[in-house]
Amino acid sequence: MRDNTNNSHPTILYLRVDIDIASGLNQGAPRLLKLFSELGITASFFIPSGPDRSGIAIKRVITRPGFLRRMWRLKAPSTYGVRALFSGVLLPPIYLISKGRDILKQIMEQGHELGLHGYDHFYWQDNIDRLPKEEIDRMISLGFAEFERYLSRKPEGFASPGWIYNAQIAEILDSYNLLYSSDCRGRAPFFPKFPEYQAKTLQIPTTLPTMDELIVLRKNSTAYALLTQKLFMQKRAVHTIHAEIEGGRGFPDFQKWLESLMEMGDQKIRFDRMDRFAKEKIREQEYHQNIPIHAVQRGSLPGRFDSVAIQS
Repeated sequence: MRDNTNNSHPTILYLRVDIDIASGLNQGAPRLLKLFSELGITASFFIPSGPDRSGIAIKRVITRPGFLRRMWRLKAPSTYGVRALFSGVLLPPIYLISKGRDILKQIMEQGHELGLHGYDHFYWQDNIDRLPKEEIDRMISLGFAEFERYLSRKPEGFASPGWIYNAQIAEILDSYNLLYSSDCRGRAPFFPKFPEYQAKTLQIPTTLPTMDELIVLRKNSTAYALLTQKLFMQKRAVHTIHAEIEGGRGFPDFQKWLESLMEMGDQKIRFDRMDRFAKEKIREQEYHQNIPIHAVQRGSLPGRFDSVAIQS
């Protein structure tokens, strides 16, 4: 682990909080908001503006090798809630943004960023790669329209569900004049390049492994030790958490981890929002500190059953 004791420039950690399902919205997000308030932490939250249809993920047992083992390691019924196993299949879906306006307003009122995490998270994750561009455009358009309809504002940031991202998605997102997008796993901000398209929207990738990935591979205690080690290897780190995991069964361990980081003092680490990171990078671009252009490729990561977009 790097020693920052005499370093006047602390590591900056940008927490990206994905709210994927109803339990993350109703139980996880309020719990995380309370913790962040107590610790004086600001973060960036992302939510789908459409239905929680998490029950359709059951078909991945057949179609995605490794999915069943992952769900077993994560203790899925107690982690996500029994309702999540049937939402959108045997039970009607819950429309997250329309049902959660009070919680979402709290997020913004408490100084956190609120961005868009697509429209239908699980449909996107399972189908977006094989949809025609017109259907992808329709889904993204619906996501933005519902976000603005219920919250009376446009999001500045977008995060593709499951880090599923390609040239068609990049081209469509460019038309929304976003401040930034967060759709990849990688090392640092960049402009994505595909063989058929050069994206214009700044990309801020997730730079650290997620806790659900680490738990699949190791015990919780060693998982957080490894996460801390990787965190202090970076000057700017983006860590994605899930409201239904770190705000649910994993909350006690997550709380201890955050408290341990806070005890290190300002010379070790500070927290900030991703939109502020994006604005800082864009200002640097204006002063001719060019943001690099990197290719994006699909690949696998330890602890994940599906492929994701990765900064090359």
